Amino acid sequence: MTPAAQADRPAAPVPQPPSLAKLRKAVPGCRACDLWEAATQAVMGEGPRHAELMLVGETPGDREDLEGHPFVGDRDQAMEQFVTDLREVVKWLSAR
Repeated sequence: MTPAAQADRPAAPVPQPPSLAKLRKAVPGCRACDLWEAATQAVMGEGPRHAELMLVGETPGDREDLEGHPFVGDRDQAMEQFVTDLREVVKWLSAR
C-alpha cells in the first residue's frame, strides 16, 4: 500500500481505556489496513487472559475466516505438531 493510500485510511479503533471486551467490539469495524477486504469476519485470539505463553499467527486463512477461530484446519495440525515438538524439547532440556 502506498503512503498516500494509507493516509486515506482511518486510524485503528483502539478503545479508551483499552480492554479485551471493547477491542472485540471495535475490531469487526476496523478498516485501518487491508485485512478486512477479503475477510468475512474478524478472527480474534482465544485463550486465558493471563496465559504464560501467547502464540501469534499471521493473517487468518480461509478456514479461520469461515469458522471465526484461530488455528483451525491445516494450521491447527501444524500448531499441534509444534506444541508436541516443543514439549519434547522441554523434556529433553529438563532431563539434563
